[in-house]
Amino acid sequence: MCGGAWIVRDIGQAKHHARDAFTPIQDRTGAELRCILRSLKAFQDIHVSKVIIELEYPAAVNAVLQPSKWPFYRNWLAQIHEIAGAFESCTFRHIATNANLIGRSISRSVIQERRFQSYIALGEPSWFHNQVFEESKV
Repeated sequence: MCGGAWIVRDIGQAKHHARDAFTPIQDRTGAELRCILRSLKAFQDIHVSKVIIELEYPAAVNAVLQPSKWPFYRNWLAQIHEIAGAFESCTFRHIATNANLIGRSISRSVIQERRFQSYIALGEPSWFHNQVFEESKV
């Protein structure tokens, strides 16, 4: 299984968070792109209009920003760009791992703790309250 997670923030304040479990993909870039696609669909469902997707894996950011250089992922990248175009604004950028510790912890729970139930919830994960506050400063 693979795991992904995202947190919707508004000026550092966590508004929603999610965990997603999905079948394995052959490589990390594919898994990251699949997670981006699923998160964009979720953002549409919860009516987010302005999106900044921050990823710690630079290859995924490069693939989204330069899709012609990543033909193997053409299908996923086309879907990502189609959905991203529906938002008022949607940007993708690379961040340091220490700026994404909560998302990393949530997504790792899929594999390490065998938490295969995907969900979207309001607010921040209760067990990460202090970490959400600290991470919003990074």
